[in-house]
Amino acid sequence: EPTPAAPEGTTLELVAKVMQGEFGNGDDRKNALGSRYDEVQSVIDHIASTSVSDLADEVIAGKYGDNPVRE
Repeated sequence: EPTPAAPEGTTLELVAKVMQGEFGNGDDRKNALGSRYDEVQSVIDHIASTSVSDLADEVIAGKYGDNPVRE
């Protein structure tokens, strides 16, 4: 079975689009993200399960870059 096409963009750009609802949920999201699903979903899961304080520390430390997407 061929690997589904994957959207272009950085992981953080795709994460932002997921959070804005652009790729839907469940199987719709999995199909839309194709081979990049695990990469993007792992960041979504991390953000969802990490405390606000730890996320703030990660932003300050530059983990999410300085792109406006991180805001």
